[in-house]
Amino acid sequence: MTRSFLAALAFACCLAPPAHADAGAFHASDADGSGSLTFQEFVTLVGHMASSGRRIAVYVQHTGLYGIAFGRVDRNGDGLATPDELLAAQAWIEAYAARHDATAATRVRRQ
Repeated sequence: MTRSFLAALAFACCLAPPAHADAGAFHASDADGSGSLTFQEFVTLVGHMASSGRRIAVYVQHTGLYGIAFGRVDRNGDGLATPDELLAAQAWIEAYAARHDATAATRVRRQ
């Protein structure tokens, strides 16, 4: 796996439930109240998520792969991470995890 893939995976995982915690962290990170996050506000969001114990957010913090993770979330390239883009990143990682779990289960059965 590439570092960019791991960073995308890492950020998307830090958006997993509970949703109310994510919303609180999002609003706390949205310094200008615009309803979307700039890169610096995104870094703050990852910090909030890491502080709340999200291991994967700690990973992004530790590796410094904020730019790669932000690029994965900012799908339209406008320099902002919207709630819809964050939810899309979460949906992507959930679908990936489901495929990965199914593949791993198949491997176990074959052994």
